[in-house]
Amino acid sequence: MKSPGLIFVVVLLAGLPFNNVSGQIPSLGGDEMLSDSLTLAEYLDYTAAHNPGLQVEFEHWQDAKSMIAPAKSLPDPMLTYLVEEMETRGGPQRRSLGLMQTFPWPGTLRAQGSAATLAADAAEQRYLAVRLELFSEVKSAWYEFYYLGRAIGITEEHVQLLVLLEEQVRMAYASGIAAQGDVIKAQIELEKMQDMLASLRDQRGPAMAEFNALLNRAADAVMPWPDSLPDMPEMIHENDLVRVLPENPRLQAADFDMQGMKAGWSAARRRVIPELTLGVMVMNPNPTRMTAGEDPGKNPLAFTFSFNLPLWFGKYRAEARGKKANFNAAQQSRVDLGNQMRAAVKRILYQYRDAGRKSGLYGFSLIPKAEQHFEVMLTSFSNGQASFADLIEAQQTLLEFKLNYERARTDRVIQYAELEKLVGRDLSVISTGEIGN
Repeated sequence: MKSPGLIFVVVLLAGLPFNNVSGQIPSLGGDEMLSDSLTLAEYLDYTAAHNPGLQVEFEHWQDAKSMIAPAKSLPDPMLTYLVEEMETRGGPQRRSLGLMQTFPWPGTLRAQGSAATLAADAAEQRYLAVRLELFSEVKSAWYEFYYLGRAIGITEEHVQLLVLLEEQVRMAYASGIAAQGDVIKAQIELEKMQDMLASLRDQRGPAMAEFNALLNRAADAVMPWPDSLPDMPEMIHENDLVRVLPENPRLQAADFDMQGMKAGWSAARRRVIPELTLGVMVMNPNPTRMTAGEDPGKNPLAFTFSFNLPLWFGKYRAEARGKKANFNAAQQSRVDLGNQMRAAVKRILYQYRDAGRKSGLYGFSLIPKAEQHFEVMLTSFSNGQASFADLIEAQQTLLEFKLNYERARTDRVIQYAELEKLVGRDLSVISTGEIGN
């Protein structure tokens, strides 16, 4: 004999949105909303302007640029002045003024300037790399916040379902249709689901704090729930990614570092060559102290030149060996970084494709079948042909599949952002074939 209460719950539950794969996103409420119009792109712009870590890299870049002019400049000239009178064959000299300038060996300043310029170029690329990585973190935090909202909506949906089931099972037990164990089972599952929902809701604060930390905002600044995920291209070819991988700012910074180390090595090797110093000296005789017959003549003008003597060859050779070691280390670092990034392309591309496969499997196959199975179990239970445990198992499977579907969709866009960070450019250009073959 069918229970009227269970027949009622079958009809009532049929109206629940089981065909809504994504569930409902909870509303934050009017006063809690930061702005309904803010988009991910606007958050990225805000991050670029306010993130302190990015500002640090920008200042490092500016500092490196400021070193270019000094590296290409001559050493400061030296000015000499005679304080006391000096006796010479031309008579007493009242004052003497001299100016000297040292000239490094030809090519030395050019090598130093090249090393400083390349160091600034490397600093610029590191700034761009941090910017890319920061944007990837912001996107990931945004997408995770989207998943959290979906998970809360789906779980709320199933809590509502279990509340109805528990109520109707208690009515059936009171009528002698259901067993007491079914009532206890329904209450256990409801409490577990309510705990799961409470845990998900509690994650909202830490999720917002993580996101706001990237934006350099107050940890409790409220952000709206993202309402959608961006569309992803179906196919991304590994060869296309590898071809544009050298555009990654980290790799370009490594290239500039390597070239800069080579220029520094070239400059260090020139340190063993003497530097030329040219000078001019003007002397002013003191006629009041000259003896009879001495002719003060004109102010004598003297030109001088000199060379330094780099006698401590060991010191300069050790410096050159150190610069060469730095160059060799930069070469190997560049090779190692390239190998790691090529491996990362394979790993992330696999994760991207795997997430896409899973989202298709859950969205088009497993969830529709799980919904159908739950409805069959619900009808069978109302007819006394299935146990309540079977019904709960079907409900749990449906919940699991819905959450896995949203997890796969979120993972896919996160991996897409990781790929864009690796290649240092918009992947939509690659996926549409605009970069050529």
